[in-house]
Amino acid sequence: MVRLLFATCCGYRGIAFSSKRFTQCCWKGRSSLEYKLTPLRLAMGGRDVAEVEGTNYSKIEQKRPFTEVFNKPEKFLSAKRHIELEAREEALFSLLLDAVKVLDTGTTLRVAGGWVRDKLLKISKEEPDIDLALDNMMGRQFAHKLQFYLKSQNITCGHISIIQQNPEQSKHLETARIKVNGIYLDLVNLRKESYAHCSRIPDIQIGTPYEDAMRRDLTINSLFYNLNEDIIEDFSGRGFDDLNNKVIRTPMAPKETLLDDPLRALRAIRFATRFDFDIDPDLYSCLKSNEVHMALREKVSRERVGSEIDYMFKAVSYVRPIGILYETGLYKAVLIHPQDLGSSFNLQHSFYQSLLLIAKLNWIRQKKILSYGSTTDEHVILEQLAVFSIPFHFYEPFEDGNKVILSQYFLRNCLKRRVRDCDSVITVLDGSTEFLNHIKKEVPSSDMVQDVDGEPFRLKIGRILKKTGSLWNAAFTVACCRTLKGDLKWDTFSRGGLNDLFCENREDLNTWLDRVRGWEAFIVQLGIEDIHKWRPLFDGNEVLSLLPKLSRGPKIKEILDAQIEWMLMNPKKTKEDCRNWLLDKYKVYYSEPSA
Repeated sequence: MVRLLFATCCGYRGIAFSSKRFTQCCWKGRSSLEYKLTPLRLAMGGRDVAEVEGTNYSKIEQKRPFTEVFNKPEKFLSAKRHIELEAREEALFSLLLDAVKVLDTGTTLRVAGGWVRDKLLKISKEEPDIDLALDNMMGRQFAHKLQFYLKSQNITCGHISIIQQNPEQSKHLETARIKVNGIYLDLVNLRKESYAHCSRIPDIQIGTPYEDAMRRDLTINSLFYNLNEDIIEDFSGRGFDDLNNKVIRTPMAPKETLLDDPLRALRAIRFATRFDFDIDPDLYSCLKSNEVHMALREKVSRERVGSEIDYMFKAVSYVRPIGILYETGLYKAVLIHPQDLGSSFNLQHSFYQSLLLIAKLNWIRQKKILSYGSTTDEHVILEQLAVFSIPFHFYEPFEDGNKVILSQYFLRNCLKRRVRDCDSVITVLDGSTEFLNHIKKEVPSSDMVQDVDGEPFRLKIGRILKKTGSLWNAAFTVACCRTLKGDLKWDTFSRGGLNDLFCENREDLNTWLDRVRGWEAFIVQLGIEDIHKWRPLFDGNEVLSLLPKLSRGPKIKEILDAQIEWMLMNPKKTKEDCRNWLLDKYKVYYSEPSA
């Protein structure tokens, strides 16, 4: 049975409620008020009515309307639990409630945010992420009381760690962490927030459940699971509906929510694409606001922006978030470029090309055009970053007097990617350019067929594979994206369920398919994908012994690399053959021993 409650200034009213997820609904009538004050107590943060207004219920109604007692929620819903707990979660929650009862803390325990949302969406995690919101004490205080209780019961628990405030990492309140029953608990008190105009770092005060719910970024993240009452609480009045209807919406007015913390604009996009939900029209309109764009540029650190973009690239539907950034204009607040790019650079046009290329990549993957694409998660992301970076790769602005590649500038300065990631993206892009020159040509009949410059294709492909290493698949896929012809087709990115965003050019498609599949098969048949792991038959010291007139220096590396190419072109020859070749090729460094 589901219990749903609706508070108005005239008391409790019954209204019709339909939900596929919550099958049975009923509304508490006004007559239940005198013997069932659970919803009122919940809205007051666990305090008894007597603590607020005394025990005379009629005085409450006379002195102020119910909406004021509830901290003015428009609608408060509570539903009997419709979530499936794992055995260890059930045991953990029972243990927490026993601790509250034995210690007589009077605490109402609420699991907040993402855990509740994921449970209702039937999303399971190997490691549950449980945030516990407390109504009458700080997290540190409760953690020590809980640890004392567990030790008194001979129950093993972890040490208490305190995560200090770190606004740059969106940690606005001290959090206590403790491991119980193999599950980490993050303990924090309920709070309300207020923001200064020029900062996304809030002024924090102890709050009620309603205030805590309304200060959150999205309605689907504002739900509580009340352990004491075994109910799910929706103080925003929209969380249940938005989960059921697959809508991303803010608890408060969207513009107020976004200007308080502009990072929420990117979080809204992230969750919309993660769950394939629609974005509320009012919220989507605010995402297009120049005021929100400026606030995102000025109030949010690049590290936080980069973190959210990283989540978007990891989404299954990674095309849509890039489309939303383009359609709303938020890309201008994400990619902040140097000013001296010249009149030839147009960020809007370049970002559209990034979106188009990302859509091409998605189409290639969905249609399974290639048989040997990137396999590891890291390489998949690098492949996407490389495709995204193509339109910016050929601009070289100056930064502090030094010329930089614009794609690398965006990755390092705007998205805050690691140096290793940036270097890998450059490797993929450079490799794709070399592959591009071959894909445009007919597939050779043999690996020993010579190119127009007289060098065999086996040697030329081998050099590319050696440079790109394990990223050769990504480089080849990026080259395929660069040669595929077509355009985008979409109405709006605000709605979920978008498929087939890329419309290929049918006239050129068959020729393109024959080329890319033929070249992929040619490369794989060479059997040299691991050439980056090859070692010269003669190492540096052996080369010095073999060529006594050779001094240490760059020439040694040149000879080592030359050995790899000799091995590439002479796969069946022996080390002795290589020795004879070295002595002949580099005889200037070799002298016959004297008689």
